[in-house]
Amino acid sequence: MKIVPIKIRDAFTLIELMIAISMGMLLVYAALAGFRVTSQTVTSANRLALENSLLRAGFSEALHELDFWTAYDNPQSTDSTEQALRNPSLPFSQLPTALNRTTMAIQGMYVYSEQENDKNWDATYPWPVSSSRTWWRANPAEFDQSIGRFGDYSNFASTSQSGYTANHTWLFDQMKMLHENLGYYAFCDYLPPSMLYTYIGKVGTKFDLIPEFTKNSSSNGPNNFRSSDGGSSFAQGRYRCTKNTTFFLVPLKPLGGSGKISKDNFRRRIVTGIDSNTGNIDEFMSLSLSSKPQLEARPIHWPNVEMQVTRFFNHNRFVCLNKIQLVNSLTGQLTELSFSALGTTLRGARQQRKPGNAGSGAGWAEWYGINDTKNDKNLDFKP
Repeated sequence: MKIVPIKIRDAFTLIELMIAISMGMLLVYAALAGFRVTSQTVTSANRLALENSLLRAGFSEALHELDFWTAYDNPQSTDSTEQALRNPSLPFSQLPTALNRTTMAIQGMYVYSEQENDKNWDATYPWPVSSSRTWWRANPAEFDQSIGRFGDYSNFASTSQSGYTANHTWLFDQMKMLHENLGYYAFCDYLPPSMLYTYIGKVGTKFDLIPEFTKNSSSNGPNNFRSSDGGSSFAQGRYRCTKNTTFFLVPLKPLGGSGKISKDNFRRRIVTGIDSNTGNIDEFMSLSLSSKPQLEARPIHWPNVEMQVTRFFNHNRFVCLNKIQLVNSLTGQLTELSFSALGTTLRGARQQRKPGNAGSGAGWAEWYGINDTKNDKNLDFKP
């Protein structure tokens, strides 16, 4: 009988096997952790890229708003709420126009009328200081219901009135028309910077300086032009009227709701300097700040982006303040970019738009050049 020797095969011991399994699990865990970190890094990079893209889009939209004023008037819309400021006595209503000029045969040059009885608006009239009808005539140290110690200026300068005609009516008629048709912000936008902001008109049964431009605001409420600077009551220039108070425009979608769009709110000022309080600032923001979603329809996991704009006049400066706000939908973190920049004036914005009632969708006015008959009509000018 032959005895076959038993072959001893090499194998893992139990300890070796346990060590190998543990090390393998560590390697797999490290690989999974590395993959997870890489995945999170890619996701974060993609989210940051998306947020940066949305911020850039918001910045681009803000620059567009600087020039085209779509938060205040959308000329192509047939929705009347998008052109609500075209209603009478609001900033985008059409001014009464009458071209008081004649055309010379030589090179088609204009000769402008200098008649005091011209009442309507001529957007091309240069308001030359050499023209006597552009001169402001009143006593700058007087106020309404004064004793007239230095004479009654209404005898020779006032707004025109049936049955009463002063020698000089053109300038005060222009001021009255701008004030009553467009409001305080436009009053500053259209008139020369050196103007004294008041005019003589019918007050009760007589002609006098209009009280809302001369009376101390503390005794006449917020719906008057004059600030309460030192309790003084007389005609003032732009700086003194605005160094403690602010004139503003109410947008189509103010934070306080569309009910804030009213004639009175375009003819008021809010204390934002000395003597202001949180209530004043909150009211100012509620009336003047427009909030516009950058993306009307977006995936639910995308950040929410809003563009906010406010236009106001303070310390003798027109300001357009833009804010772009991005809210992370996962963390709720708020990122905000605020800036102000130079853009189109209200007068320029009105000249961009064809005339039409609210909801007309009249569109943008095209301009081909001075004296070109193809020029479209606009809210200020009929070529």
